[in-house]
Order: sequence, then C-alpha cells, then structure tokens
Amino acid sequence: MSNPVKIIGVKELRKKMRGLARQFPQEFKEQVKGSIFNIGRNSKKKVAVDTGRLRSSETEEFSADGMTGEVSYNTLYAAFVELGTSTQDPQPYLEPAFRKEAANFEDQLGDRIRETLRRA
Repeated sequence: MSNPVKIIGVKELRKKMRGLARQFPQEFKEQVKGSIFNIGRNSKKKVAVDTGRLRSSETEEFSADGMTGEVSYNTLYAAFVELGTSTQDPQPYLEPAFRKEAANFEDQLGDRIRETLRRA
C-alpha cells in the first residue's frame, strides 16, 4: 500500500510558475548571450596563432528569438587545428571554451531563475 502525498501551497506554486513563464525567457536569453560571448572570448585566448587569421575569423551569431547562439571560426582549416589531422596534433580551442562555459551555464541560469522567483 502506497502512502499518499499531499502538496501544500500548490496554488501559490502555480502562481509563481506563471510569473516565471513570463519572466524566464528574458533571463534565458540574457544567459545565452553572455555564455556565447564568453565562449568566443575564451576560445580566442586559446586558439593557436600563426598569422592571426584563424583568431580574427571568430564570429558569434544568435537565433532570431535569442534562445540559441553559435560561435564559429570561418577558415578552411579551423577544424583541422581544433581536431588535428593525421600529421598534426589537435590544438583544441573551441571545445575547452565550450566545456568551461557549459559547466557554469546551469548554475548561472539557476541563479537568475532563483532571483526571478525571489522577486515574484
């Protein structure tokens, strides 16, 4: 026999969630924008430099709704530097920057949501 669970404060929770649904998209967009800029900046610091062309080819783009973003390096050899070839060892710059930011993304977004909930 299972024990029934009673949740107290459901009405209040629903009210806060409706408020969050209205406020969360902006918080998320702000977090995405900041994270994309951080990935771009951190990957530029790590990218191997010979002529500087690869580093200067970095671009950041965002979807029309601001919910997604992309960092890219626009040279024919960007992937060869990042991943290596049969004759060249990899010199990762984009993946480490992404991993560093991904580790922080959820915590920072959680902080934004908590602040939004606190104000709701």
